[in-house]
Amino acid sequence: VNIPESVTKIEGNAFECCTGLKAVAIPEAVTVMEDAFIDCPNLTVLLSKNSKLQDGVFKGCKEVIRVDNPAAELEKIKKTLKK
Repeated sequence: VNIPESVTKIEGNAFECCTGLKAVAIPEAVTVMEDAFIDCPNLTVLLSKNSKLQDGVFKGCKEVIRVDNPAAELEKIKKTLKK
């Protein structure tokens, strides 16, 4: 999932327990509230290196990676998954 830059906020528990969610790219300007992606065990999160987050946003997720361009990294992951 590539969160568009037009989104300004992801509310708490918005994606809670989404076991089918594999990867999400979140632009720097998006505010991610506490527990927004809690308990998504298969989720890899791609964040801008400058993103500011509340506590517990990604608790229980597979991994959180800080990158320069989250959307571009997500495209790379999609290509790898298609092989």
